[in-house]
Amino acid sequence: MQNSTASTSFASQIQLPSFHPKSKIANLEGWGSLVDEFVKMQKLSRIMLVTSLSSALKGEAEDSLIRSKSLNKIWEDIRTEFIDVFKTC
Repeated sequence: MQNSTASTSFASQIQLPSFHPKSKIANLEGWGSLVDEFVKMQKLSRIMLVTSLSSALKGEAEDSLIRSKSLNKIWEDIRTEFIDVFKTC
């Protein structure tokens, strides 16, 4: 039972807000700022960051994350790439 509780607690700590670039209310800068704060607070490893991002990103944003070889990058680099790609969406 303790393992289940620990897993649930850990899973809730890595949940990021979702982002879909084609959403009518998508705000890449705002979403990125939220993730900035989350990354500072959680100090995630690259694999945990990419796992969290892949769950949060939808549509073309998720595809872009996969294509970007993000495991080799820090959050700031991923964020910059996303702004470059999706700022006009």
